[in-house]
Amino acid sequence: MSFPIVTEQHHSKIRYLVRESDLIFQSARALTAKLKGVFERSHPQEYWGVSFDVREPGHSANIETCFGVARASTTIHVNQDGVYGRYLIEKQKKDDRGELVWSAVWIIRITNEGVVYPGDSGGDPIDVRDSFFPGGSDNDIVGLALSLLYSIGAN
Repeated sequence: MSFPIVTEQHHSKIRYLVRESDLIFQSARALTAKLKGVFERSHPQEYWGVSFDVREPGHSANIETCFGVARASTTIHVNQDGVYGRYLIEKQKKDDRGELVWSAVWIIRITNEGVVYPGDSGGDPIDVRDSFFPGGSDNDIVGLALSLLYSIGAN
């Protein structure tokens, strides 16, 4: 196995790690609260059938759907663009031996500025920070909730 040289340029990406991580977790908590709010509405309850239970400290959740059990969790990473968060959606499945395993089915990216994007790359920003990022739509969160549910069912 080969390991790359870590340069000064790499060092500069993590100089504000604690501050950036805090902002990412704050955005993840807001995202979790907004998703919970969508899934608890009467129409989604009746027609989508999702149970979305927030786990403390609020940036992860247990999810139950007609497609099976899933979970959401937030982790911090770094790449050439800097520190970022991954709000990972995993579905519980059985492996070839019949044992339960967790398999990644979708990702929501959170930048080090706390902006949320659907998927690994690209996509339009989603408003989860009402006071800092005005102009978003409730439809954005509903679309994100439906994308999350679809991804659980598609995998």
